[in-house]
Parts: sequence; structure tokens; C-alpha cells
Amino acid sequence: MSGTGTLLDGRVDGHRPATALELFFDLCFVVAVAQVAAVLHGDPTVEGAATAAGLFVGIWWAWMAVTWHAAAGDRDDAAYRVGILTAMLAVLAVAVGVPDAAAGDATLYALAAGALRVPLVALWLALRRRATSPGLRAFTGRYAAGSAWGAVLWAGSALADGTLQHLLWALALAGEIAAPYLAAAVADRAFYHPGHIVERYGLFTIIVLGESILAVVVGLDAVDLGVEAAAAAVLGFAGAAALWWLYFDHAGAGGLGRSRQAGFLWGYGHLAIWSGVAAFGVGVHLAIEQAGATGALVAAAVPGPAGPGAGELPLEPLFLGPALALAALAAIAASSRIAGAERSVRVRAAGAVVLGAGGLAASAFAPVVATAGVVAVLAAVVVTERLARPAGAGG
Repeated sequence: MSGTGTLLDGRVDGHRPATALELFFDLCFVVAVAQVAAVLHGDPTVEGAATAAGLFVGIWWAWMAVTWHAAAGDRDDAAYRVGILTAMLAVLAVAVGVPDAAAGDATLYALAAGALRVPLVALWLALRRRATSPGLRAFTGRYAAGSAWGAVLWAGSALADGTLQHLLWALALAGEIAAPYLAAAVADRAFYHPGHIVERYGLFTIIVLGESILAVVVGLDAVDLGVEAAAAAVLGFAGAAALWWLYFDHAGAGGLGRSRQAGFLWGYGHLAIWSGVAAFGVGVHLAIEQAGATGALVAAAVPGPAGPGAGELPLEPLFLGPALALAALAAIAASSRIAGAERSVRVRAAGAVVLGAGGLAASAFAPVVATAGVVAVLAAVVVTERLARPAGAGG
């Protein structure tokens, strides 16, 4: 970065790699995503999934907001660094507040989420002061207004609870998520480097996939290592590898840069991809725990210190997580209008349907069988796409 504080024209040549500060910023989200995954692991029910999803959305948008600001602003001076480092501290506070928020006390989570938006407002206003045209001032002003809207509602929600608090969160996110679309509507050119955005999204995908790898280690550490637990762990790693292969060989930039609608679907559609991958990691953890407790291919209930027995742990996230990710990848491929994308849409959609059906019958499967089935479907999707078109074709 040049440190000039100007706006980056999306039509520039060459590649703009992620900066050291951006990579440092991403580290905070390793903790935040792990905290949300722990919520789903502790309550892998429909209600628990809804709670985890709600908390994850707030964390997802925090990453999105800072990432797109960094993509638009060509800046790396001391004030910018202090702003991003302050936002990082707020992200860590959000992560600390996740368990209490899941339990019903979201005071810290809400206050930290509001505080996170404050430096972002300042950074957008700093870019606005350097704008060289009315269109640029409107572009940056709408982004700043969206972040200010979020800061007020998130912080204000700390004074509320229950339904009112969740309503304020929804209103905050609605305004923030709409801001980029409204900003793009007044811009006369693109203010991001497509290659940079693809790299940044790929790095966050790695973070979420890392939770699946962590689940293998943590799951094995929590049980007596036996054949069943080891098999579930190996299969869980294979599933994470298949998701990595599918995303990085075949997802590509999709419709990013082709049209405003396709670009927004690509960018926002990653919420479903990341949510699905994170849920898969939780599913792997549950499968290893169940396999370690049963020590047999046929699951049997083993009483635990609290709640259901380890053999009764739900395995729905193992199936439904990848199903959600594949469905999102299918939608992104459909919007890309890339030649040959129709086949990718069909393959991914078919995989999502099969895994979704498996999720509905998850209780009928032993953990190793369930994990093997999920890996088989993911592998089939990867192989089919690889045979259909060259790797890295995108879509």
C-alpha cells in the first residue's frame, strides 16, 4: 500500500496481495469462529444452530466491513493502522462475549460489536475527505453511514434483551449489509481489486476450514483413541480436504466483477459457504466423540455427565453443513454466467440434495458410516468437476 489515502481503482493492473496487517487482522477471527463453533457443539440442535448462526452473522459482517474498506482504500499510515488494531481488539471482545450471548447475556457481545464499528466510521470519513468527485464522496459517505448506523444500534442493544435486542441486531445488520449496495449505486467505477478480494475471501475460507482440522485434534483428545475414533478423525480430515479442494480449484471469482447483482451474490453468498464449513467442523467433532464413546460401528447411548449420552450426539451438522456450502457454491456458479457453469450448478446442487437427505436421517447412521458417506459425496463432487473442466476455471 502507498499510504496516500486515495481510493483504489478496481481497473488497475497487476495483483494486490494481502498485507501483513490484513493477515494479522484475520488472526482475531480464528478465535471468534472457534467460539461460535463451541456454541453449536454444546447445543447441536435446531435452537443451538439458530443461536450460533445469529452470532456468526455478526462476526462475519465485521470481517466483511473491514476487508472491503481495506480493498477500497489505498492506505497504510499510522492512523489507519491504529484504527484497524482498535477494531481487532473489539473483535476479540466480541469473541469473549460469545458464550455469554449464547446463554442469554449479550451485553459484552453487543457493546463490543458497536465499538468495532467506531474506528471503521472514522476510516471511511478519512477516505471521504480525500474524495476527488461527488460520486466518490457519496460512495464513502454511504459506507460510513452504514457503519455508524450499526455502531449505534449494536451498542444500544446492550440496554435491551430478548426479542427487542434481537430486533435491534437485525436492523443494525440490515442497514450495514445494504450500505455497500447503496454505495455501489452512486459509484462511477469499481473501487476494489477483484484479485485482492478473491484472495481475502480465500484466506477467510482457510480460517474456517482450520476449525475442521482443530475439531479432529480436539475430538481425539477428548476420547480414548480407538479404531472407530481414529477412522472418524481420518475421514473428517478427508472431508475438510475435499471442501478445500472444491473451493480453491473450482469456486474462483464466479460472477465477481461481471455485474453488480452477481458480485453481491458472490460476496454475500460466502456467508453460507463459511457457515456450512464451520458446521461441518462441529459435525466432525461430534462424530469423533460418538465414535470414541461407542467403540463400535453401531452407535449406542453412553451416559455422560450431563445431557444426552455421547452416543446420542446429533450428527446433523456433519451432513447439513456441507449441504449448505454446496448449495451456496451452486448459486454462485449459476450467477456467474461462465461457459460450462451449468454442469457445476447441477453437480453441486445434487451433492447438496444428497447431503441434505442424509441430514434428515442422520440419527440412523453410526458415526464412522456417516462421516464416510459425507466424504464420499464431497469427493464425488470434486472428481466430477475436475473431470468436467480444467482446474481453476472458476465459477
